[in-house]
Order: sequence, then structure tokens, then C-alpha cells
Amino acid sequence: MRKTCKKQLPLSEATTVHPKVKELEKINSILDANFNIYELAAQDFLRADNDTGPMV
Repeated sequence: MRKTCKKQLPLSEATTVHPKVKELEKINSILDANFNIYELAAQDFLRADNDTGPMV
């Protein structure tokens, strides 16, 4: 079974110069406030009827 974690490490340093920074901050706050979204996404990855190969 695939393990889930609460916090993903950033791929790069945080910056506020991105043109969509306000939109991305809002998305981040929604995801942080609704952890069940992560769980629902994880369930989709574990579905048995996908054709991407076995999950080990």
C-alpha cells in the first residue's frame, strides 16, 4: 500500500514573484484546511481498475 504524508517538501525556495502567487496561496490554504482532499486523491491512485500497472 502506498504511504501518504502530510507535508511535501518544497521543490525549490518559496518565491513571491510568480505571476499566480495569490492564486497558488489560496489553493494551498484550501488544501491545508481540507486534508480529506489528499485522502481522496490517494484513494484514486489506489483504485484497482486503472491500467498503469500494479501498486507495490
